[in-house]
Amino acid sequence: MLNGIPKIISPDLLLILARMGHGDEIVLADANFPGERLNKNLIRCDGSEIPELMEAILQLFPLDKSVNSPWFMMEPTDLTNYDDNLEKNYAGVLRQFFPDFIFFDHQSLEGVADEIAWDKVALISLNFKKYSRWDGRQPLTEEECKKIKSIIDKAHSLGKPFRFWGIPDTPMSWENFYAMGLDFINTDDPVGLSIFMDKISKR
Repeated sequence: MLNGIPKIISPDLLLILARMGHGDEIVLADANFPGERLNKNLIRCDGSEIPELMEAILQLFPLDKSVNSPWFMMEPTDLTNYDDNLEKNYAGVLRQFFPDFIFFDHQSLEGVADEIAWDKVALISLNFKKYSRWDGRQPLTEEECKKIKSIIDKAHSLGKPFRFWGIPDTPMSWENFYAMGLDFINTDDPVGLSIFMDKISKR
């Protein structure tokens, strides 16, 4: 008999965790994930919520410092209807177990009362499509510009750098967000953005 093992950790799951080493991965997923098709080492945890399962596993299982990203989430398939509460819940659990050199993005315009947790926030990061449907191909209206700028200013008032993810990936978009003080510009066109930023620096 073992002491100190969370009740949610089954013997089968404990065996898998004990056998894992550097570079090995474990997926925590809901019932819709095609686990049977993708991996023979499938452990069912029916009735358990992922956040409580994460917390139990991390009490026993150290995060791998030998890899660039010791944890990641599946990319959402629908950014428009994406519910970031799941990510907030998972990040809240992970913050308790990450070493000092790991930081997170915070997906809310509300601060965190817990000072230790807030210190682990590197930047505020929001889904642009939840606030605007602008496609970056025609000028922003004055009303839309004020709305977007107010969000950036609100984030900065919390003392953290800010980014929108899912922004239009066009030169007009880059120009507008640069002028509004966005700290990070996401792009799938790094060459184009590099040329744009080089021109900006020479103005």
